[in-house]
Parts: sequence; C-alpha cells; structure tokens
Amino acid sequence: MINRTKQIWEVGHEVKVGFLRLKVLAKVPTPGDYMPDKYLLGTRTSKEDRFYTFTPHNGIERIDKQEAERLWNENTEFSPSLAVAF
Repeated sequence: MINRTKQIWEVGHEVKVGFLRLKVLAKVPTPGDYMPDKYLLGTRTSKEDRFYTFTPHNGIERIDKQEAERLWNENTEFSPSLAVAF
C-alpha cells in the first residue's frame, strides 16, 4: 500500500505516474511474495482505453485489455465489467 504520498491511491481516484495521468481501477494484493501491492490503472483516450499495472519501486507496465479484464475480475466483487470503471 502506498502511504507516503500526497496522491490518493484508492480505487476511483486519479493519480500521476511520471507524465501519465491515470485512474486507479483496482488494487491487486500480492500476499506471500514480499512485494508491494500492484495497482490496475487505466486511461481513456479518444481512440482506445489503455491499461497499466503499477508496482511501487518496480515501475509501470502497459498491459492488454484481456489481462486487465482478468485482474479486474479477480480483484473486484461488485462490478460486472471493466468498462464501467471509467
């Protein structure tokens, strides 16, 4: 969990990672591997939706929509589709 920042790293809030402005879509816990939790982030452009995973101290990685859907389905209980996250 990110706690030493002025940004709010909760689902639904917008954060800045480098020069990207992204919305936090889901928090992906990583128990047992001693790594920080991952975050599923996304942005909507005029052409397409883009999805990223962010791990503190390890960086950001762009992922495809299928991987984002998989992470979304594993880590949210209430929302049926990733499309409603935006």
